[in-house]
Amino acid sequence: MRLEMMDQTLGFDNTIEGIHQAVDYVKRTIEETRLHLDYMKIDGNEIYDDFESYLEERVTQVQFIKVELKTKKQMVLSIVESMHEYVQRVIPEINRLNEEFYGNMNKPWDRLIELLQGCEWIIEVVDILKIPGTDYNEIKNYSQLVTLTEALQKQFSELEQAMNNTDMVLIGDILKYEILPIFEEFQISLS
Repeated sequence: MRLEMMDQTLGFDNTIEGIHQAVDYVKRTIEETRLHLDYMKIDGNEIYDDFESYLEERVTQVQFIKVELKTKKQMVLSIVESMHEYVQRVIPEINRLNEEFYGNMNKPWDRLIELLQGCEWIIEVVDILKIPGTDYNEIKNYSQLVTLTEALQKQFSELEQAMNNTDMVLIGDILKYEILPIFEEFQISLS
């Protein structure tokens, strides 16, 4: 298999030992350059975590690995941009969801769970932005993002209680009057 990183291409055997050598090489390079691993593109598939297991499962098939590294600033800005893109996509979905919970339609539980997973991701992202040594001046409205994340976490428990009670109107209300405004504020803060 070939591994490309920082304009260098190296060859490694398609064995477990070869994978370990490749991963060790990547780790050493990251340590030496103080860059951060964004993702590995393995035979065209972008893999963002658990690279070693992914490679081991495909040990005999892997042909090409491209390692994408970024500076801390690039990583932070990339994370913030991903969060902004998610927020823009989810606002219309929240509007649709709250209307469906108010109406007599089939309740979109799967989509509500996806929304909750997205909210958890937002909370994790803001936590990830607490990378030691980060200059928070690079992150526009960072303190506002933290405040909004705390408000979002508070709404989780209320929404969970409404879900446990299958209170459809309350679910719709929480989505419309609590969660939607938080996401609209996220959108403003991230713009």
